[in-house]
Amino acid sequence: MSIEEQLVENLHHLPPEKQQELLAFAESLVQEVEAKKDMRELERSAKLSELLQDSEIVGMWSDRREMENSVEWVRQLRRQQWRDGQGYDSAR
Repeated sequence: MSIEEQLVENLHHLPPEKQQELLAFAESLVQEVEAKKDMRELERSAKLSELLQDSEIVGMWSDRREMENSVEWVRQLRRQQWRDGQGYDSAR
């Protein structure tokens, strides 16, 4: 018999107030697991952020004026390509 089947079988033998207690406990366990998962993801994200800050990648274009607004720079490149008739070719 699986754990799930054992839980359901035992649940049927409990009075309603104990079933409610069991439900509340199960919900607290789920929240605990989710909180631990969220914490692990935050830690992973913090480590990645730390690695990036320590790398040579961050700031490598800081002296390039056109990169001050990278979104606008990319828009400009795209406009220029479309204006020059190059457009987008997935085969390139």
